[in-house]
Amino acid sequence: MNTVMSIPALRILFAAAFLSLTWGAVFLLRLRISNTRFGKSRERIKALATFLIFACSYFMLEVMMNINGRRELSTVSSVALFFGSFPLWICTVLLLILVVVFIYLMKDYRQWSNDHISNLSIKESIDLLSAGVAVYTEKGLPVVINPVMDNIGVAAFGENMYGSTGLYEKLLGYDKDVIRAGDEYYTFRKNRFNIDGVECVEFICDNVSDEYKTAGLLKEENERLKRMNEHLKELNSTIDSYVIENEILNAKVMVHDRLGQTLLATQKYLLDGDSVDEERSGELLDMWKENIGFMSNSMDDQKNDELMALLTAAEDVGVGLVFNGKALTGDDFYDCFGTDTYPAHIALTAIHECMTNTLRHAKGDEVYITAERKDGSCSMVITNNGSRVSQVVEKGGLKSLRSLVENSGGRMEILTDEGFMLRINIRTGRE
Repeated sequence: MNTVMSIPALRILFAAAFLSLTWGAVFLLRLRISNTRFGKSRERIKALATFLIFACSYFMLEVMMNINGRRELSTVSSVALFFGSFPLWICTVLLLILVVVFIYLMKDYRQWSNDHISNLSIKESIDLLSAGVAVYTEKGLPVVINPVMDNIGVAAFGENMYGSTGLYEKLLGYDKDVIRAGDEYYTFRKNRFNIDGVECVEFICDNVSDEYKTAGLLKEENERLKRMNEHLKELNSTIDSYVIENEILNAKVMVHDRLGQTLLATQKYLLDGDSVDEERSGELLDMWKENIGFMSNSMDDQKNDELMALLTAAEDVGVGLVFNGKALTGDDFYDCFGTDTYPAHIALTAIHECMTNTLRHAKGDEVYITAERKDGSCSMVITNNGSRVSQVVEKGGLKSLRSLVENSGGRMEILTDEGFMLRINIRTGRE
C-alpha cells in the first residue's frame, strides 16, 4: 500500500503544500483579526476555521519534516509514523479539503472587504486625499499622517511629520489661517476629539493655491481700478474749470483775429491814400464798432453764462448759495467783483469747488460766501453747514483753484480748526 512515508518525492510535495497553507492561514487570520469585528457568531466561526486550517497544516508540515529529517525509520517519532502510514489518498483528501476551505475563506474575506470599510481601506483613502491630514495624540505621538501632510511639514517647517514632537508643537502653536509650503498655499485648521478614551489633535490643510493667487490678482486689479477712479474723480472735479478756460481762450482768439484784421485794414488805408476816402473811412469805423461791441458782448455773455451755470448746478444738486447773508444773485456778485471776467471767473470757480466738496465730503446743503472789496482787491471767505473735517488734501479742483488764484497775483488759504473755511484774496483792479 502506497503511503506518504514510502515515497520521498511525495513527502517533499506535501510538505511544500502544507507550508504554503500554513503561511496563507497565518496571513488570512491576521487580516480577519485586524479588520473584522467579531460581534456575529458567523464571523467567529470563520475565524475559527482559519485557525484550524493553520493548525492542521502546521501539524502535517511537522509530520512531513520529521519523516524527511530522519534517515532511519527507528528514529522517527511514533506520531509521525502513525500519520505517515496513512494511505496516500487520505493525505490527498485532507490536503484538498484544507485547500478548498482556505480558498472559500479567502473569497469570503475578499467579498467582505469589498462591502465593508476596513482599517487598511481607511488608511489608503486618507493617503489618496489631496488635502493634508495628520492626527496626533495629546502627547505628540503620530496616529495618522498622509503623504500630503508630510510634504507640507517638510516644505513649510523643514521637519518630517513622522515621530517629530517638535513639529507637533509648532503645528499646535500655529495661529494663522494659511500655511505657505513652497509655491503652494494651504488653509490650516485643527480639531480636538477623543478616540477610545485617548485625547487626539487633528490637523487639516486644504490646497487653496489657485484661489489665493486669484485673490492676489483681484487685489492688484482693485488697487489699479481704485487709482483710476481717484484720477477720474480729479478730472471730473476740474472739468468745469477746463471748459471755462477753453471758452475764454476761444473767445480771446476770435477777438484777436478780428482785431488783427481791423488793424491791418486801418494800416493799409493810412498808407495807401493821401486824401480822405469817406466810404473807406466809414467801413473802417464800422469794423472798429463791431470789434468793440463783440468784445463787450462776449465778456457779458461769458460772465452771465458762467454765473447761470453755477446757479443751475446748485439748484440741481440741492445746495443753497448764500452771498453776504442772502441768496446769491448776479447783481450782488458783480457789484463786489466788478465786470472784469477773470477775477469773477476765479471767484465762481472757488464757489463751485466748495459747493461740490460740501455735497460730496461734508454732506452739507448750504454754502456761505462772504466777500468784501477793498483797495483794488476782494477778500472772500467760503464756509458750509456740513460735518467737520480734520484734514483737507489739496488735489484735483482745489489744486487747480490755487494755481488760478496765485497765477493772478492772489492768495489762498484753507483752515479746518472750526470746520472747513476757504480764504481767497483776488485782485480786481477796482477801488
